[in-house]
Amino acid sequence: MNAKRICALVLALLMVFSLTACGGNGEAEIEEVIEYEYVSGENQGTDGNNTEDTQQGTQTGTQTGTQTGTQTGTQTGTQTGTQTGTQTGTQTGTQSSSDKVDPKKYKGTTVRYATWKNARTNGDEDGPVIESFEKKYGIKVQLDLIGQGEYNKKISGFIAAKQNIPDIYFCTGMWPACIKNLQPLDGMKLDMTDPIWDQDFMNYFSIDGKKYLATTVSNIWNETDVLFYNKKVLQMAGYSDPVGTIDNLVKQGKWTYANFEKMMSAVDKLGSDYLGGYLSQSAFVASTGANWFSYKNGQYSVTFDDKLVDAVKQYSTWIKSGLVSSDFNRIDDFTYDKVGFVAAAAFGLKTTGFFGGIRGRKMDPNLIGFTYLPDPSTSKKAVAGGGVRGYGLIKGAPNPIGAGIFLRYYLDVNNYDLDQAFISKAASDFFFKLTTPQRMKTQNLVHTPGLQEMRVALQQSIEAWPVNNSPDQIPTVVKGQTAAYTAMIKDINKTIKNDIAGK
Repeated sequence: MNAKRICALVLALLMVFSLTACGGNGEAEIEEVIEYEYVSGENQGTDGNNTEDTQQGTQTGTQTGTQTGTQTGTQTGTQTGTQTGTQTGTQTGTQSSSDKVDPKKYKGTTVRYATWKNARTNGDEDGPVIESFEKKYGIKVQLDLIGQGEYNKKISGFIAAKQNIPDIYFCTGMWPACIKNLQPLDGMKLDMTDPIWDQDFMNYFSIDGKKYLATTVSNIWNETDVLFYNKKVLQMAGYSDPVGTIDNLVKQGKWTYANFEKMMSAVDKLGSDYLGGYLSQSAFVASTGANWFSYKNGQYSVTFDDKLVDAVKQYSTWIKSGLVSSDFNRIDDFTYDKVGFVAAAAFGLKTTGFFGGIRGRKMDPNLIGFTYLPDPSTSKKAVAGGGVRGYGLIKGAPNPIGAGIFLRYYLDVNNYDLDQAFISKAASDFFFKLTTPQRMKTQNLVHTPGLQEMRVALQQSIEAWPVNNSPDQIPTVVKGQTAAYTAMIKDINKTIKNDIAGK
């Protein structure tokens, strides 16, 4: 693998050790306060909008064993977070040191991973990871291919019939509809305090103290939102150096709606075949800090407040002016050099992503620019938004512990070839700036797809607000539908409680 290492670096209070670079051998006997620092190893400088290129988390405890780690490049700024716990054992970045699980005992078993893409035949970035896992641990991985549109329903059927049940649930936007199909992560018997796991994410998806979804720090499957731009289209619109123009605006704190709109207008003037931008409404609204619903410990509440009204009004303004489209199919037009901007998930940074041929044509990576969604103004900053993407353990899973061993390996970024996974080194570096632990800690997650699975009309109505109404009508529309959505969410909360209780 040519992956950049995401290493756990150590700052010790008291230690006696000999340590070499990442991948070398070094014996350590340490009693210490440990400061874990996850870095890509190659990012340099600051990123303007988010200047924290160094991510720090503190873990207090005792650790004995062997550690390997390296750090290259320059990091400016810090992000801090605190995590307390105790670890004993060997830390190499490939498998948890928890004494609850001995991978050797599961050699010869099979782990069933339910997904809708065949990584073995598609040439996806996780194909080699699955193969290397099987070679390393002697555990076979069976990919249970289930269509995305029928995924949750079909797994429910397997559980009800008590047969053909996979082990691993792939949750992308299906929370909380997926809760009825999940068991707590305790069944994996892993040390979930291992610093590779994203504790904030797991705590967020906990109900009554039980964790149901997991992800890892620097997980390359993270679906945080990105603003992509077509360099060729912007050059046609009069911006000879679109990358320099946008990067300078970001660094100066002037990447605002006003300047964003100015660039979209320039694209629009190219002719009727051109569009300023496709903006996912959820991506745009989440970036403002607004949301339709708030979530905590398995319960939702309606947040149809002034912040949401302002966000939807702005979105509606761009829709009605013709600068923006809410039609997801316009991503195809982006690949054919007819759209200036696309606001969508970071999946677009991947080689197999939106612009790799699955939407329209495969683009030249050199023509794809990427940046943060714009700030409302110089005084009001955008926030990280994104959809829910995590991994769970299915009720009745035949090999829950093997599933945990696999997820610990599968979600470790160090096991991926980042040169193959991302469209360019610049895209890879930007992804790790987007997904710093501190930025993910405050990510504004959008739950409407999973809620829609429970009440079909829910999301359809919300997405129609800015399309069917003028900006001036939005406050009245939101106010008029608050009671109906409050009743709907109350009913959904009851369903969640029943799903957890297995009723």
